[in-house]
Amino acid sequence: MTSAALVARVSSDQGGRSPSVSEQIEAGRKSAIQLGWDVTGIFEDEDLSASRFAVADRPAWRKLQKLLPDRTFDAVILWSPSRGSRELEDWAAFLSRCRAYSVLIYVITHKRVYDLSVSRDWKVLADDGVTSAYESEMKSDDVRRGIEGAKAAGKPLASVPFGYVKVRDPGNGKLTGLEIDPEKSAKVRHLFAALDDGESVTDAAKQTGISRQQALHLARNPAFIAQRKLDDGSYVQCQWEAIITQDQYRRVNEILAEHANAGIKAGRSRSLLAYLAYCGKCRAPMTTETRKDIAGYRCQRGCVFYTPALQADQLAEQAVLYWLKQKGNIERYGAADGAEAELARDEVTRLSVRLDEARGSYASGRLPLAALEGIERDLGPALKEARELARKLTIPPVLQRFKRRSRAASAIWNEMSLVAKRDLLRACTVAIRFWPVSYEGRFEIITWRPAPKGEEE
Repeated sequence: MTSAALVARVSSDQGGRSPSVSEQIEAGRKSAIQLGWDVTGIFEDEDLSASRFAVADRPAWRKLQKLLPDRTFDAVILWSPSRGSRELEDWAAFLSRCRAYSVLIYVITHKRVYDLSVSRDWKVLADDGVTSAYESEMKSDDVRRGIEGAKAAGKPLASVPFGYVKVRDPGNGKLTGLEIDPEKSAKVRHLFAALDDGESVTDAAKQTGISRQQALHLARNPAFIAQRKLDDGSYVQCQWEAIITQDQYRRVNEILAEHANAGIKAGRSRSLLAYLAYCGKCRAPMTTETRKDIAGYRCQRGCVFYTPALQADQLAEQAVLYWLKQKGNIERYGAADGAEAELARDEVTRLSVRLDEARGSYASGRLPLAALEGIERDLGPALKEARELARKLTIPPVLQRFKRRSRAASAIWNEMSLVAKRDLLRACTVAIRFWPVSYEGRFEIITWRPAPKGEEE
């Protein structure tokens, strides 16, 4: 009696359009009885795709193909060729093995036995393999277009941003939207609040209970302001509720960009004035050095050694707090932080979008390299200039909380991290110098922002 292997497979995305695995097995057994064959092996792959886009392997199908050279089976029963494989190379290899080892193929939907030693039988199944592969490619194109359409429309995708949960239709289980997850969204808000207050990424991540890398990823994710960045660099509004405000998202990302441009790795600073202050004689940066267990500030070229460093830090703190208390200093520093600053930021956004669109067009093959280089030459300097203007017209985030004057400046200073204090010094000073008047040196903050006339560097 002819021994037969019965193959059954169904994908997880069939939506009930194809017979289930159990239905395929039942139909295969009935066909075997009609043919007078004996089913001696069943190979079923549940919820597994057979196309080249499949992620998971098909263990049952692979096992069957390995057994064919052993002539364990005389025939293979399939519901249809697509239940075998939708990958053309894989299906062709299967046909070649069956032909080489004289294994018959019965296709239930064709109601026919195929002998692959007959050239016409081989051609029929080979053509079916091409059709199955083509259908798979078309389906992939449809899925890809659907995903791109959903992205452009701001609809939620399978991958859910941190801080949200999926909302599904109770009838068909389809994804209909996103809702804010109270517990995770609280972490997002805490992270952005900490970064907005000038905390280092490392400290903000620890406070939030996440890794530093995840904190950076979350801080740069526009999903929290209900936006999505498309492949061409443009942004679209999404169909879910924002967790934070656009202003806070902008401020936090400006802080991250400033640190990146300055080569600063958050959490690495160990002293208040190192590399912020410089030597008044040679203009080399001041670094920290410990002598006889006492930390001090030392010019990189050896002109000045100021000890103890703690005293210099205290003097800097007193000077900063005095500056902050003077009415009008913060206001004058950001006097234009309003309509003019908003226009400057809009110009940065406009130029950035144009540049991102050009890079996206080049990546998709719609723009030649020479054209992209020309656009970058034209827009690059203008974008840099626009960013500098926006920075000058905008009150730095680290100064925003002092502007509200809801609490004493000293109380806010004491709560700030070391990184935030250094950011504050960058924001309100033009120059911090150590002078080599004596061995201990002389320390003074020379120029404040906004600088008095004639004192600018």
